[in-house]
This record gives sequence, structure tokens and C-alpha cells, in this order.
Amino acid sequence: MKKIGGILLIIFLLLISMSIVLAANDTETQKIDNAYNCLKEKVEGNCNTIGLDAQSFSLLAIGECKSELENQSYNDNTCWPSTGCKLKDTALAVWALDRNGANTEDAESWLLSQKKVPEDLIWYLEIDADGKTDCKISYGSTEKTITIDEDKKINKDAGSCLSRAQDNYWLKIDDSCYDKNFTISCDQSFISTLIYEKKQGSTIYVSSQTESASGGGTTEHTVNSYCLSTSSNCDYEGSLWATFVLSQTGNDISEFLPYLIAMADEDANQKYLPSAFLLMITDSSEYITTLTNEQKTEGYWQTSDSNSRYYDTALALLALYSINTDQADAAKTWLFDVQEDSGCWRNNIADTAFILYALSPRALSKEGGGDTEDCEDYKKYCESPVDCAQDNVLDSYSCYGGKVCCSVSSGDKTCDDRGGLVCSENQQCTGATVEASDSTDCCLGSCITQEENECENQ
Repeated sequence: MKKIGGILLIIFLLLISMSIVLAANDTETQKIDNAYNCLKEKVEGNCNTIGLDAQSFSLLAIGECKSELENQSYNDNTCWPSTGCKLKDTALAVWALDRNGANTEDAESWLLSQKKVPEDLIWYLEIDADGKTDCKISYGSTEKTITIDEDKKINKDAGSCLSRAQDNYWLKIDDSCYDKNFTISCDQSFISTLIYEKKQGSTIYVSSQTESASGGGTTEHTVNSYCLSTSSNCDYEGSLWATFVLSQTGNDISEFLPYLIAMADEDANQKYLPSAFLLMITDSSEYITTLTNEQKTEGYWQTSDSNSRYYDTALALLALYSINTDQADAAKTWLFDVQEDSGCWRNNIADTAFILYALSPRALSKEGGGDTEDCEDYKKYCESPVDCAQDNVLDSYSCYGGKVCCSVSSGDKTCDDRGGLVCSENQQCTGATVEASDSTDCCLGSCITQEENECENQ
């Protein structure tokens, strides 16, 4: 009888829990519906009176203000605003217009035309072999021979473009030679790669350009590193937004990543929440940890003034869209707690639209010019931009959370590849959980054993 009573009690408690969850979901759904209704009421008929960012986010969220946004462009949708083209404004407009089926090729070309070579990075060429080897390095009309000794040290410089550095283990590439193609051939099997660091800093970054060859074979390397700017100096915020949006429209953005990654920890750049952008672009687990650690205890993100907490929280939630974290749940709770009775947030169109798109995006109607084809509904794959080759990006299908629709699955990232753990049934993950090829619940934190309740064992 005691066992039957215990089972009935457990069933009763489960039913109560399910009722609470369903009630919470109903409340959340209603709050989101109220927010969409509030946004539509504020925007419809008023597109000409709101700012450029409000137009872009409204177009992104509810498909409104398309013609008004286009009217604010320079030279027929080449860049925004018409009074003086800016990277962030143009990127936001491209993002919104692209989602609404507009042709944004001219604006994408304008963004890409703002490339600059960052002056903040130092680049090195590293060549390594198992034993002593002689190597020829060619670039332009120059050909030099160097020797890499048993201790891995290089015996001399390789012309004006390549000077020994880092205690003679690497060759520093002169700033004036970043456009050179370096061809390496050694008499023993070898590997070569490009390495970079900030001029003011000690962290070393290894680029993705690692190549290998047998004795007599060749490898080739070119420094492929740019930032974006409308002036002579790199614009970090503009580069973040432009790189993210260009990745969404199927452009190759690999040449911008070294600058964005290396400069992310600069104090002056923290206010742009770079971890959110880099998480969306690279899908690297380290940025999940960085981003969640930046959350305030109240549940929101805020990098500068108090008004930024709505924009910052929306940006963080966009990056965490498909990732199961307690931090994302806390942010949603905070947003619903501070939501106004009208349904909007801060009575602000841009904030409300961005929050809705990040929190609960909706397919746009065909009448609004939007794309209603959901990527995964059509058996395609929502992947991070770096995991989907440019030729495999499907622009006619939509993904959310910074992902792009891809015709093939990356599928080869195991939980171990993502730096995670697979928790056992009696363990709980202390961090975020993501999907991997060998687990739907890959834990990016620690697995802790849950203590059994003695009452449940009686």
C-alpha cells in the first residue's frame, strides 16, 4: 500500500508540474503575442517617422517599412544612410532587406569594398620538420634558401619580406609584403602555417592556413586579413556587423576573422559584445562560455549605458537561439518581467523589434515580401557560416540565430570536437548544451552527479 501511495503521489506531483509548465508556456506565448501586436500598432503607418535602425529591425521582425528603408539609401540601395554611408547602418539594412526578398548585391559589394589591412596585427610564417631541413622560399622575383636546424631554429632571414623573429623560430612577414604569395619547398617532409598576434598583446593565434608536403613538394601562403572601415582606421563595430551580415548572405568572410578574433578582448571593443557575433559566425564553444559569463546577475546583458541592456540582451539571445542554457532562460524571464503593459519594451520600436526577432522570430507573409521557406522543414541544415562552404549556402531558405541554410550537414563535429562532455543519466550539465554528431545533449560545462532522494528509494 505504501508503494501504491508513493506512486500516486509521484503521478500527482508530475501532473501539477505539467500544469505549471503549460501555464507558463501559455503566459509566455501571450506576452510574445502582445509584443508583436504592440510593435505592429506602433509601426504601421509610421515608417516615415521612425529612425533607420527602427526601420531595419521592424522590417526584419514584421516585414514593415521596406520601401521607407530603401528610400533612405544612397544611390539606389548601395549603402545607408543617404547622407553618409556607414557600415553598421548598411549591414542592418542588408540583413532586413535580404530576409524580405530584396536584391542586396550592390550593398554587399559596397560593404566588401570598404576592406582595409589592419595595422594592429603582426603575421609570422612558421615552417616545421622532424629533423634538419633546407627550404626554398619564393615570393615575387625573390627566392631565398634557409636552413631549419634540429632545434627548430632558422639560420637566417629570407629576404626583405621575411625576417627571423621569436628567438629565430619563426619568420616575421613585413607589413609591406602582406600581398605576397609565399611558396615553400623543403628537402624533407614539412608543415607550414601562418601565425598572428596583436602588436600590443601576448596571445598567439594560429590561422586556418596549415599545409603539409613531402620532401620536394610545395606549400603556399598569403596573408589574407582585413578589417572594414569608411576611414583610414579599422571600424570594429562596423566590421562585426558587416561580417555577420555578409555571412548571412552567403559571402566568404574568412578574411575578416583574424582581426575580429584578435581584437575582441580590447577594452574599447567590449561594449560591442563581440562574443555574440563570434559565436554566431564561428559556432565555437569558447564564445558560449565568454558570452554567458558576461551576463548580469539580474538576467540581462549590458555593456555600456542602461539603455543598451535591451539591445545587448537581444543580441546575446540571438547568438544563443539554438543553444540550451540557463542564462538564456534567465534572460527571457527578465525580459518578460520588465515588459510594459502595452506589450513593447521601453516603448521603443527598435528594441522591441530586435528582441522579438531574437526571442521568437516568425515567418514573414508572402505579401510582405518575406521568405516563408524554413530550412529544416525542407530537410536542409542550419549551420554556422564557417561550417557551410559558400557554394552550399541556400539563400532561398531561412534559418535563425545567425545560422545559414546549407545543402550539406557539417555533421562531423563530435561532442569531443566541440570541447564538451556527454553526461550520464544520473548527471546534470552545469553549462550550456549543444547538439553534436554523437549526442543531442553535449555539455559544454561540467557533469555533476545528482544526489538521489532517499524518499524516492523507499
